[in-house]
Amino acid sequence: MTLTYVQTGFAQKTVPNGCLTVTSPYTLDVSPVPFSDIGTYLITATITDNLDTVSTTFKISVSNSPPYFTSEVPADFTMSFNSTYTFTIPPYIDDEGHTVSMIL
Repeated sequence: MTLTYVQTGFAQKTVPNGCLTVTSPYTLDVSPVPFSDIGTYLITATITDNLDTVSTTFKISVSNSPPYFTSEVPADFTMSFNSTYTFTIPPYIDDEGHTVSMIL
């Protein structure tokens, strides 16, 4: 039996080269896609024994994980009129390595 696949773009997207690989007769590996390729993809997998062929179609959705603070951020604070309050923003991380901007 042989497994093959066709990557059909869904919403005008095609899975980038090298992101889908048949690694064994029964396994289709999906590797990470570049950040610019976040979206939903339609995949058709076909198996054949050279006598009959069966296909199935499924979607792969690739999403972004948001950045996060590495420690708790105080929700509220109280300060007196005409006083100064210094707030230190805790460190933050983006596990995917994207550039993070902070807006106040």
